[in-house]
Amino acid sequence: MSYGVLQHLFDSLAAEARCNTVTPADADGVTPKPAPLLACTPVTPVTPHIVETGVRPVRLYRLTPAQGDRCHSPCWDDAEISTFVSRHARLLALGFTDGDADDLAERLTLRDRDCDDRRVCVECAHYAPQRCGAHRAAGLQSAEVGRDLATRMQHCQAWATRETP
Repeated sequence: MSYGVLQHLFDSLAAEARCNTVTPADADGVTPKPAPLLACTPVTPVTPHIVETGVRPVRLYRLTPAQGDRCHSPCWDDAEISTFVSRHARLLALGFTDGDADDLAERLTLRDRDCDDRRVCVECAHYAPQRCGAHRAAGLQSAEVGRDLATRMQHCQAWATRETP
């Protein structure tokens, strides 16, 4: 794996560990302080933590355990890792949270592995945040595209490959 993917995975695990910490009390009933490693780990603020809101963030694009197994077995090759990283960066640039970008990029990797020929708007050359530049050719009444449609895998007559830098 590349350093960037490993760093991303580490950051995700650290953030999840921070959100899901359980600090048991010792025999005297005194609760120890959190481990310094997690307390000092930098995290990009993307979604309010469970501690702040009391509610787990909804992960709309997360794979099921069975899909996750299919997606990660066998291990990703360099091309899949590179594609994942570029998709993740694109989704962040489009305004997705880090968790949603990660989950959706992983879902698209599974789609590629399954040889599914459907696409999502966020991959299209005509897509800008919440807008379709070819909405008439796509059969849409308006250029406005909601996030649900923009992330739904579908066949589109107007879909065009986006040039990657």
